[in-house]
Amino acid sequence: MDVLNDEEHMRMVAATLVAGIELARLDRIE
Repeated sequence: MDVLNDEEHMRMVAATLVAGIELARLDRIE
């Protein structure tokens, strides 16, 4: 198991969650 790959995976997941939250906020504001 490669730690670097795990870190990249977590970063991608975190980025996706943040993007989803930001979109939800924009939808609520509008």
